[in-house]
Amino acid sequence: MRVLHVIDGIDVGGAEYVLVQLVEGLQAAGVKNYILVMTSCGPLKERLLASGAELIEIGAPRKRVPLRALYRMVREVRAVAPDVIQGWIYHGNLAATVLRIMARSPAPVVWSNHNTLDPPLQLPAISRAAAKLNRYLSGWPERIVYVSEVAAKQHERAGFNASKTLVIPNGTDCVHFRPRPNAREMLSNEIGNTADVTLFGLFARWHPMKGHAVLFSAAAKLRASGVPFHLVLAGTGIERQNSELVDALAREGIDDHVSCLGERHDIHALLPGLDAFVLPSVFGEAFPLVLGEAMASEVPCIATDVGDSRLIVGDTGAIIPPGDPEALADAMRTMVEMPAAERLTRGRLARKRIEEKNSLEAMVSCYTDLYERVRLNAPSQKRQALGLGG
Repeated sequence: MRVLHVIDGIDVGGAEYVLVQLVEGLQAAGVKNYILVMTSCGPLKERLLASGAELIEIGAPRKRVPLRALYRMVREVRAVAPDVIQGWIYHGNLAATVLRIMARSPAPVVWSNHNTLDPPLQLPAISRAAAKLNRYLSGWPERIVYVSEVAAKQHERAGFNASKTLVIPNGTDCVHFRPRPNAREMLSNEIGNTADVTLFGLFARWHPMKGHAVLFSAAAKLRASGVPFHLVLAGTGIERQNSELVDALAREGIDDHVSCLGERHDIHALLPGLDAFVLPSVFGEAFPLVLGEAMASEVPCIATDVGDSRLIVGDTGAIIPPGDPEALADAMRTMVEMPAAERLTRGRLARKRIEEKNSLEAMVSCYTDLYERVRLNAPSQKRQALGLGG
């Protein structure tokens, strides 16, 4: 089977990371993958190439696609002759649909959406326009894949065709993300903190949606009550050169309780060194990958009730309302006071939950089954009407 993936660009983001993991899994399962990137690839390019997939970089400008680039993409679709065309996110969904029609390809089209619509105004104007067109055309794809139940329901309420909905949660590589015996010692040595304190981690880029301000306010409450803790932060913009971050820490008086590690590519090695992971996002999450990664590392999690976090964490951690520093402080205090043996048990249950419900193998299997079903289905009336055959 030949699958053509169509995506606007490949930077370091959640959906892009899922695409890379899926392609790696599909390639290993004997599915041939072609990735048509309308603009260009970032750091994930090497992983895609290493998987054995074929990469087609068009190099079009971000905000428009010249006719020459469009015609080249049509030629590429014809040359690949895919069995299935998979669109990624709003722009990729639109392109997949248009290219299939222009190339007169009989391949069924599948869309995928990796975001929630909470709140819709957070999307750039061009993405809002693309989302609107997706809504109008949502009857065309054979299926629309959402990574979370919340995202699916929000899109259906916004007018997306509910009969096309299919939820396939993001998968976690439980081989890559796993407990590591010396992780705590290595992390403590790196941050220069060997004291007997609870290490809480938040690995997320500096952005209002991620809730750093809520975490800092909760941490200030813990500090005021004498609770022993230390925050380990990592992600894009999480560095002392970020004046907004430094000012926020100073306002809350917790600077000496925080280590900022910046953007890291060894999260799999850092996560198992934590006592607990915190995801205080206030909006915008659909299926946070990092929750599954922390849980697979046997780290209990505290997360806000956004996206499908409640379904991911289950009873292995704590779920609190978004934007509530008091509730977050209480949950963190409970984690600090929890006996080490109980935290260890919660961590093991967390990994077991991910292995059973949200493993990478399960995600790849779901997509493989989906592609086989849509490929083997009889031609839809739309394709017959277009004279595209079966």
